Amino acid sequence: MRNLSSRLAFILFVLVAIAMPRVGTAQEAGKTTIKTASAPYVAPTAGKEMYIKYCGSCHGAQGKGDGPAATALKVPPTDLTLLMKNNNGTFPEARFREAVMHGTVAAHGTADMPVWGEVFSALDKDAGTSALRMNNLMKYVGALSYPIK
Repeated sequence: MRNLSSRLAFILFVLVAIAMPRVGTAQEAGKTTIKTASAPYVAPTAGKEMYIKYCGSCHGAQGKGDGPAATALKVPPTDLTLLMKNNNGTFPEARFREAVMHGTVAAHGTADMPVWGEVFSALDKDAGTSALRMNNLMKYVGALSYPIK
């Protein structure tokens, strides 16, 4: 079982990378210092806003895997614009849900993607609202990979 505190610390790192222009950074000999911040609340109906706040720091604004935190990862983030193309024209809903809710393996040392299921549960406290959050996030990510390229 993965260590919950290290997963939450990584999620916090990703969220801070998203907020870097607002919280500030310091460049010293090519090294970035990042101030920490807590996970922002975004309405579960706002798919694009959730993507920007929760996913954009790694996957980039357009979903191509080129976000500001991507260079800190051992394995580059998935290019989300290719999800449908790489799955015979179908959006891989089950795999997407699994990756978001439970994480995937090995790029950051333990998991290559934060476990957002724990964050979503903490934000919503209601399974129905968490499901709504997941569906709206998935719809937005699905739109990034359409039309098939």
